[in-house]
Amino acid sequence: SLFVREQESISLLFKLIEHPDTDQQYELYKAVRQQFGRGGKKRMRHSIPPLVFGALDLIVRIVAKNCTNHPTISSQSSSSSSSISSPSLSSSSTANAKVRPRHVFIFIHQILSSAYANFYPESAINL
Repeated sequence: SLFVREQESISLLFKLIEHPDTDQQYELYKAVRQQFGRGGKKRMRHSIPPLVFGALDLIVRIVAKNCTNHPTISSQSSSSSSSISSPSLSSSSTANAKVRPRHVFIFIHQILSSAYANFYPESAINL
């Protein structure tokens, strides 16, 4: 249907929202969450998955950045896990990052909890 195609386009558009600074990326995701939250129950099915997976990817970026900023870990991991590091995650641009994986996990929990509590109250008890 047209509605489903439109929602899939929004999901693809969401994947284009990217910033090299993890703190800024987190702020962008929070702003998107506010907008997606206004979509209602019908759109939630399409809007929550890309937001949650984007937030999980952000956790990977934060952890990778922390590994590259740590002298012991970065020297050990540079040869064994070079696929984790990304050119956009230079230590100079992310050395003062404030967002931690815990913040992002809380963000994901809030997304899922509010979705279930607002739209599926009988399922919210299970969270």
